[in-house]
Amino acid sequence: MSALINGRQLLPRQDTPAVKFPFFLGITVKKELRGMISGHLINESVDGEYKTYYYSQQIPVPTYLIGLVARNIVEKQINGNISVYSEPEFDDKVKDELIDLPIIQ
Repeated sequence: MSALINGRQLLPRQDTPAVKFPFFLGITVKKELRGMISGHLINESVDGEYKTYYYSQQIPVPTYLIGLVARNIVEKQINGNISVYSEPEFDDKVKDELIDLPIIQ
């Protein structure tokens, strides 16, 4: 089954650039994982062995721009403005590739 079909099952909306909407979504994962959605992280809560991450996207977007992941992901700070999210075994390699990016004031 393709990712497009799975996306339509997650959010049954018209799959067209003409239909856009803001969203508020939560993703619940085991505590040792990190859940991420293409929006701004606004809150986290823990319930036993699970953690829920809440994301908000105020800028209306079409459904095909909504991304979702749940993995062992860590954040590595590159400079004051840039962070990299990757699996722990790749974080130093990814950081090294982006270290020359300028700091934006």
